[in-house]
Amino acid sequence: MAAVLRAQVLKEYKNCFKACNLVFKGDQFALKQMHEKTRDEFRQFQNLTEEKLIQEKIKFASQAAEVLTKHIVQFKETRPNHYKAQNRPELVWMNDAEMAKQPLRQDGGCKLPPVIEPKKRRRIPLK
Repeated sequence: MAAVLRAQVLKEYKNCFKACNLVFKGDQFALKQMHEKTRDEFRQFQNLTEEKLIQEKIKFASQAAEVLTKHIVQFKETRPNHYKAQNRPELVWMNDAEMAKQPLRQDGGCKLPPVIEPKKRRRIPLK
């Protein structure tokens, strides 16, 4: 049984690194930070012996890799203050119409992202 768990842990470890490489492709700083964080998280729990806890950590690692691949978008600056999203086919975009129907949080915060209005043209009166 221990060999099976070990194989699952190593598989998820590899999947986390693949997700990092996919999401942060071309961004060496972010890639290095994510690789270090992934290593630290796995090392922190490497001495677990209870099968139930190990299964929970395997599930968490799987979910973390899924969140990275489906919901994290990398933006690149094309010129000062202008950014372009690096779209990938596996990205899942949230439906803002459904988000608007959800109630506000208990602490009064809003779940919706801020609305960015387009620039308005101002007319300068001619003299």
